[in-house]
Amino acid sequence: MMKKVLLGLALSFSAFIANAQEQEKPDLVTDRPDQTESATVVPVGAVQWETGFQYEKLSSDFDETENTKFNTSLLRFGLLENFELRLIWNIEESKMTSKNLPFANTVNMDSKSSGFAPMGFGFKYTIAEEKGWRPKIGFLSHMYFPFTASKELKPEGTAMDTRLAFEHTLSDKFSLGYNFGTNWATGENLQYAYTASLSYSILDRLSVFGEVYGVLEENGHPDHLFDAGFLFLITDVFQWDISGGSGINSDQDYFISTGFTVRLFK
Repeated sequence: MMKKVLLGLALSFSAFIANAQEQEKPDLVTDRPDQTESATVVPVGAVQWETGFQYEKLSSDFDETENTKFNTSLLRFGLLENFELRLIWNIEESKMTSKNLPFANTVNMDSKSSGFAPMGFGFKYTIAEEKGWRPKIGFLSHMYFPFTASKELKPEGTAMDTRLAFEHTLSDKFSLGYNFGTNWATGENLQYAYTASLSYSILDRLSVFGEVYGVLEENGHPDHLFDAGFLFLITDVFQWDISGGSGINSDQDYFISTGFTVRLFK
């Protein structure tokens, strides 16, 4: 009889511990689908895969370009409590069509390219946690190497981006994230980048966001864009998203995107 009681207590205690561990599972914080990177790193030992599909159309006075990304993947690995490693890779297809302008002596410049874009290797570091009016602060950076790209998409040289990321919890429903940083590539002018994204939790597992973002190129004109979308947390470690946007004063007509995030081991 005593053995049965002890066995029952042991099973109950095990179930309690398992339930507590399930409840304490870290929140799933993603860096997609918006352009704003979070200041949060993935848990130690966890691997988080964020991937999706994106179609973009751009128009200028002389041509139209369609860009399709079949695998916008970001792989994140939690190395320390405030530090993660990051790997970025994309499979892309780009198609440019020249416009037939009246009364213009133009040359047909139609082109099409596809393959692997340069892979990005980087990290994210959480500098400070949110406290009162002070936001959560993070820093992240990536380098993109031309030898990792397909021949048709190989750039002239190495590229790099950096971001300072900030997060504010405004209320139980609203949160604000924003980034400031730079984009640099061999043979091109330095760009200064910004993003600002406001999120609202409609339900416990459904949220919506709106965002403005852009770049200011040295010796160039600024490009400003906006987007919005929905995020649905299907399980504690699996999220689906859909979003779209357009340029405010850029050549981008519109883009649409959908994808998912899954976290393993945590």
